[in-house]
Amino acid sequence: MRTGVLGPVGSFSHAAAMRTRPDGTLVFFETISDVFEAVERGEVDEGIVPMENSLEGSVGETLDCLLSHRVYMVGEYVLEVRHNLLSLAPTLEDVRTVLSHPQALAQCRGFLRRLGGVKVVATSSTSEAARMAALDPSAAAIASVEAAAHYGLKVLMSDIQDDESHTRFVSIAKKPLREVHGPAKTSIALFLKRDRPGALYEILGEFAKRSINLTRIESRTRRRALGEYYFFIDLEGQLGDCRVRDALSAIAECTDVMHVLGSYPAFRA
Repeated sequence: MRTGVLGPVGSFSHAAAMRTRPDGTLVFFETISDVFEAVERGEVDEGIVPMENSLEGSVGETLDCLLSHRVYMVGEYVLEVRHNLLSLAPTLEDVRTVLSHPQALAQCRGFLRRLGGVKVVATSSTSEAARMAALDPSAAAIASVEAAAHYGLKVLMSDIQDDESHTRFVSIAKKPLREVHGPAKTSIALFLKRDRPGALYEILGEFAKRSINLTRIESRTRRRALGEYYFFIDLEGQLGDCRVRDALSAIAECTDVMHVLGSYPAFRA
């Protein structure tokens, strides 16, 4: 099994992949989009990408890629995220620049505000920030302790995230799972019919009257014009369930576009 992850070595995507595919071969990519493209082209068997964080919400690049690439969600994993300030600098006062992925920077917004007087630079991943910090003694990275060990950095401060933080990662593959054993989820993306007032209400009602629990619903701009949105919905159950199939058939009348993103085993801690 070849698994594509956001790299380089030491990223939180790497940590999630090591826990879900400890015996697999990991292939590192510079961006989330690169992981999707590698899966779509068959360069790797699957990809593991960040989907949402408990502090900062969904990862927009992942949502956009789920709509623009012919891949399916086949699994999920929730990782507790602990951010650390890593550097070659001897003390915190010697740090002039802080580097990290935009999501990590946002999750440590309070810490950065208190730090003050430093330049904040966004990078493609937390581990890329660590790699760059290893080249500049005046720079520090917000990243994992694994990244500190790999790049020879010391931990200046630990647990600098604003609050307890968990990130949900999803596995993507070129083909959907045909059957899921045990508790399952199904993810879909919808674009509602504009000329049908109350379409979202009708859709939610179709799930409610079948006692299908929705675990997540959010909107994402269609990136064409203001006021145009996709709705991403996660629900309990799989496509093989009669209730789920009936609900998806019923809501099709309210949508201009419906993408079934896949059914997969629900994460259990």
